[in-house]
Formats: sequence, C-alpha cells, structure tokens
Amino acid sequence: MKLIFCCFIVLITNSFMNYQDNEIVNYKNALSLILHSNEFKKYGLDDRNYNVSSEIVSFSNFDRFFKDELNKKTLDELIVNEVINSNIELVKLNTGKYGKVKIFFSEQKENVFFAEVFIYKKKSIRYKDRPIFGMSKVFMFKIDNDETSLVSIKEMHYN
Repeated sequence: MKLIFCCFIVLITNSFMNYQDNEIVNYKNALSLILHSNEFKKYGLDDRNYNVSSEIVSFSNFDRFFKDELNKKTLDELIVNEVINSNIELVKLNTGKYGKVKIFFSEQKENVFFAEVFIYKKKSIRYKDRPIFGMSKVFMFKIDNDETSLVSIKEMHYN
C-alpha cells in the first residue's frame, strides 16, 4: 500500500513539474519574440538590456484589451491583486541583473498569455510599483502544438 501511495505522489509531482517546465519554455519563446520585434527595436536599446520579473500577473489585467483577438463576449473578472504568483525560474531568463526594459508575463489560460513591456530606469521593481504615467506595450501570445506565436501587440497608456 505504501508503495502505491509513493508511486502516486511521484507521478503527480512529476506531471506538475513538467507543466511548470512547459510554462517556462513558453515564456522563453515569447521573450525571444519580444526581443526580435520591431517594437522592442524602437526602444533603441541593446537586446540584452531587459529584466524579466519573477512576478506573474493576472490574465484579467490584459484580456479586456484583446477582446476581438480572444473572441470573448464575457471577460474575466478583474482581480484586485494584480500579481497572482511568483516564479523564480523566470529570473533565469535574464542575461544580466539590470535592464531598462521591464517585462512582466501573465498567467497562461486556454493556451494564451500576455507580456507587458515598458521602460523604467529603476533597477528592479514590482508590478504594483510600475510607472503611473507613460506607456507600455502589451504582447499577446498563443500556444499551438507547443509553438508560441505572437498574435497582437497593443499600446497601453497610463494617465
């Protein structure tokens, strides 16, 4: 009986770890698409001058801006706590400790996720401390057959 229970725990843990690994791979592929995009190149910065945050932002922060792309009539309820999770594995996507371009990824839902990208001069910030004025770019990504593709990019203006 103990052997069956141990096998069950190992199986569950292993499948959860594989799911976590897939998410990181999706974020890594999306990062590559961001760094090679014309929108990133318009910043006029080195493509190593970025900082990926370990904070994972709520999907509902962005889905309302992409209603047409998502083909949704009803939107997710906006969550008061914008950051829903933290994944230290995301920090491993950084090439250095500091970068002017800050990148925050959203949670992945129904094979879709977002990344918010903006310039901020402070070394490291949390999502709640992002600038209250200015502009950011929000990238929408779709996962299809383990391939991450860029669907749309929109500008978000903070006032």
